[in-house]
Amino acid sequence: MRESERYTKGMFSWIGYKKKEITFDRDPRLAGEVKQNYKKLIDLAVNGITSFSTTPLRISSFLGFIVSIVAFIYLIVVILKATLSGDPVAGYHR
Repeated sequence: MRESERYTKGMFSWIGYKKKEITFDRDPRLAGEVKQNYKKLIDLAVNGITSFSTTPLRISSFLGFIVSIVAFIYLIVVILKATLSGDPVAGYHR
């Protein structure tokens, strides 16, 4: 499996490993600082959502289609307004 960014939790589920929860109490950090900041954690969450699901692609395709339809309707309105009433189109000068 060739991946540029490997989201291992998703890969383990995808290939069929069984998962089991093990709870434990962790001691507080003795030295150093946490290396993961909120930006990195959000990037990891987005990577996990988009790597193993087609839902984000379907949502963006649907929204793109809706925006295209609205833009096309607005184009027709502007053209009809310019031709029928003689109003100039914004950004167009003769």
